[in-house]
Amino acid sequence: MEIAPRDLIGAAGVPAVVALVELVKRTFPELPARAHPGLALLFGIGLNLALSGYSGTSLVEAASIGLIAGLASSGLYSQAKAVIER
Repeated sequence: MEIAPRDLIGAAGVPAVVALVELVKRTFPELPARAHPGLALLFGIGLNLALSGYSGTSLVEAASIGLIAGLASSGLYSQAKAVIER
């Protein structure tokens, strides 16, 4: 089985989502920490929906990939935070 480059677009967006959430955190420090995973989901879905025309995916598939990217970036943020705090 071969992996097409377009299949990696959602995974490649994870660092971008982490960076966007970090940008919002620094811009709005009064935002509660419990809102960060929700922001990651919104950014992940939004980014993939915006790129759906370029990648040739349907909107449902793009939203699904964005959901996975948002969840992955939220977990990545949580793990990085735990490592840094040690």
